[in-house]
Amino acid sequence: MKATIKFLAPALLGAALATGALQAAAQADGIYKWVDEDGMVHYGTNPPKDSKSVETVRKPKHELLREREAAQRAALAAANVGQPPAEDAVSTGAEQEAPQTYTPNAAEQSAEAQRCNQAKANLETLQTRSRVKMRDKDGNVRMLSEEEHQQKITEAQYVIQESCK
Repeated sequence: MKATIKFLAPALLGAALATGALQAAAQADGIYKWVDEDGMVHYGTNPPKDSKSVETVRKPKHELLREREAAQRAALAAANVGQPPAEDAVSTGAEQEAPQTYTPNAAEQSAEAQRCNQAKANLETLQTRSRVKMRDKDGNVRMLSEEEHQQKITEAQYVIQESCK
């Protein structure tokens, strides 16, 4: 039995590594479907160049990233509508207009309300409990010192002042 395990372990490890490598390749490259001259359907990451009926099953990773970046830029541009121009914008002085007031959109208002509610909950926890545990940047849980505790209370009060208007 032990001899069988000794021989199977490297084979299983090799199969797992090969499967992982294939999955990584499939994620990086697109997957295409095409029909050859004989009517056979094929799937692969590199379709033939002369085939006329190539269908994209999954787009390549770089195309997906490009689409996501374009969507993020569009969302950012939509969110920035109505914001005042940047301070470093060059003005000739001829186009003096009335100053624009910034009005946050619904998503920004929702985010501010959520931030306000979270800060209130944090402040309540900090004020009702003398010993508070926090996770550090490495993910380790530790107790806050008295100085850190007071600093967190001050931070929560500031966020409430700024977000709960």
